[in-house]
Amino acid sequence: NLTAAGALLPKDAQLWACRSEVLAKMGRSHDALDDITKASQIEPSNPVHLLARGYVYCDLREYRKAVQDEDKALKMNPKLTFCYCARALAEAELRDYQGALKDANTALSLQPGLPTAYQVRGYTYALMEKYQQAEADYSSAIKGEKNNVYLWTGRGFIYELWPRLDRALSDYNQ
Repeated sequence: NLTAAGALLPKDAQLWACRSEVLAKMGRSHDALDDITKASQIEPSNPVHLLARGYVYCDLREYRKAVQDEDKALKMNPKLTFCYCARALAEAELRDYQGALKDANTALSLQPGLPTAYQVRGYTYALMEKYQQAEADYSSAIKGEKNNVYLWTGRGFIYELWPRLDRALSDYNQ
């Protein structure tokens, strides 16, 4: 029981971070935000808590707050690859496409072949209606994670927008 554990160990940042992750998976984003904020207050110098809170802010569609947290986390540790991916996603949603592409490219320079970086860059290209680039990035991501259903459906969605419906159906059937 995580609630009881939180009462017993109120200063355990890892406990609050784990609770937040579970709550986010359950779709309880506001509760997840409360818990990851507690973890961040307990360990203010841990950039991973800010990264996680940025993801929760994205779930809540509070993209500016997500960017702010990712900025803080990257100041603490500029090699946190997933922070660049998370910030790129938020920037794409804010229509800062150049910022999103720059961050996705930075993530790929730090960790070549990272499927998440290809995914967010492909998503950004799709928002820009650059479907060939979006398709290429999703295809690169799929090469790295062949069983990731989100990548197949993401590329399928791009094919729908393009429109290349036969390819969309093929990807959705994967």
